[in-house]
Amino acid sequence: MPRNCYSIAVTGCAPSCIALTTAPRNCVTAAPRSIVGDLQDIDTVREAVDGVRAAYFVYPISPGLLEATATFAQAAEEAGVTAIVNMSQISARRGAASDAARIHWLGERVLDWSPIAATHLRPTYFAEWFTIFGAEGIREEGVLRLPFATGATPRLPQKTRDG
Repeated sequence: MPRNCYSIAVTGCAPSCIALTTAPRNCVTAAPRSIVGDLQDIDTVREAVDGVRAAYFVYPISPGLLEATATFAQAAEEAGVTAIVNMSQISARRGAASDAARIHWLGERVLDWSPIAATHLRPTYFAEWFTIFGAEGIREEGVLRLPFATGATPRLPQKTRDG
């Protein structure tokens, strides 16, 4: 079994468009094609992006992000992919205190160096987190308490799914 084995859901989100995800059960499509393989295996990723025009790339916060990003960029270039949307982190910076944030920043640079147009998403937090972290206060008191300090910097939540 490959060390970074994930199910890669190749979903038909639009003509010649795919989303690579480690959670294919969350994909909303009529008929996704699913490939199980190592995201650091160039042949597996190349097969997944064959015939694709645009792709969404997200990798879990875990070791292997840079290797997976470089592998994805190379496979996508070989396949003729013209656009990549990359899920990064809001704190992705060269001087970030977090190792994960620095690695995401480096991954962004790898995609920027490729000849493929890359868009990096740096979400603040996801709206679904309210139901996890604020559920008790909402349920018991009708109040949402989260650590937003003074609220001087607005952080708008993103939804993980459309609809």
